[in-house]
Amino acid sequence: MNKIKEIQNDVIFRLNPIPVPFRSRISFCVAQITLILALNSSKSSCSEIKIHTITSALTKRKEFNDLIAYCKNPNIYMNFAPNLDPCVTKAIRFALKDNIFIKLGNGNYKLTNKGKTFAENIKSYGLMTDEIEALEELGTTLTEKLLKRLIKGR
Repeated sequence: MNKIKEIQNDVIFRLNPIPVPFRSRISFCVAQITLILALNSSKSSCSEIKIHTITSALTKRKEFNDLIAYCKNPNIYMNFAPNLDPCVTKAIRFALKDNIFIKLGNGNYKLTNKGKTFAENIKSYGLMTDEIEALEELGTTLTEKLLKRLIKGR
């Protein structure tokens, strides 16, 4: 028994910070969602599943290109399952509390004036240029109707 205590006293545990991948950081996700709402939502609002779909597609260029091709020609077959990322869900909750966007009665999200200013600042400071370029390429072509059809698989 004394030997165990001696060993325990010799072992030192240090808490080293574990790096969080940038795509899993709440601040990055909030900024990305804000850009999605600013650049890819018709009538300035979109559903949570659309947010998840676009953020998921942004992680891999091939997936994103497939999504754009589907939006241009919805008759092509696309094997797709949206990734419901918990980091995106947490970022949505955080942004709602911080009044960056609001949740409408139909369940969609819409930017507030604070969110619009935030999106403009991201663009004007030259941040997230790859994401902005990709989101501008997608534009508002991914409608809720197309998204429902994509998820149902026809």
